[in-house]
Amino acid sequence: MGFHRAKIGSRGFLLQSVFIGLMLRGCQTKSHLAIPIVNDAPPYPFCVMSKHREQSLKNRSDILRKCYPLVATGSWDAIALSDIEKVIKQTRGAIAYYFKNKKNLFANILDELFFPVFALSADEREKLCKATVSDFYAKYKTPFERVRDDLRDNYGVENPSQAIFNLFIQGSKHYDQFTSNVGELMQLEQDFMSRIVGGRINNILDLNRVYVENIGNIFIESMHFDNR
Repeated sequence: MGFHRAKIGSRGFLLQSVFIGLMLRGCQTKSHLAIPIVNDAPPYPFCVMSKHREQSLKNRSDILRKCYPLVATGSWDAIALSDIEKVIKQTRGAIAYYFKNKKNLFANILDELFFPVFALSADEREKLCKATVSDFYAKYKTPFERVRDDLRDNYGVENPSQAIFNLFIQGSKHYDQFTSNVGELMQLEQDFMSRIVGGRINNILDLNRVYVENIGNIFIESMHFDNR
């Protein structure tokens, strides 16, 4: 492909420090529109409209999913629209139709594919609420582990550990308030953990320490991958 891969390599220690600094620094809308029901309206046009909308939403979702590995493994500045066209197997008109421009495409990728995984889901919260302190570590995955596993299992990214670092670099450059959003999600997760252990988070579980150690382990994983 015609885009350039992000390199961590020899600057790994510096990037790890920057990443940890970014990590530690640190919409839902409801529609009230009502669709009137016309009893004597023929059902066929509505069925056609529904199928068209369903296909349109699927097409939009496919574009996001195919572009996510580009964001995770490349430099968004260096990725041209022609590179995106090759990956999605559509013309840039589809990008303009669904996202208007490349900047909005990037924002939608993070909003719909990165942040929902980085955040602690309702299902994960429920499981952790039922976990004992002794088996907490076996059940809990940090935000970074969740993103790493998602990139590996659902997008086939070859080095998902390195891709996490690149996602943070690209996000801090191309997504407004990326660092503050990440920090807010991590704070919400820490507050939740504090509640489920009865407010004894500092004595039982220091999440900042867990996060930093986890980032270090993921960084080491990314280096071992390159040396295989």
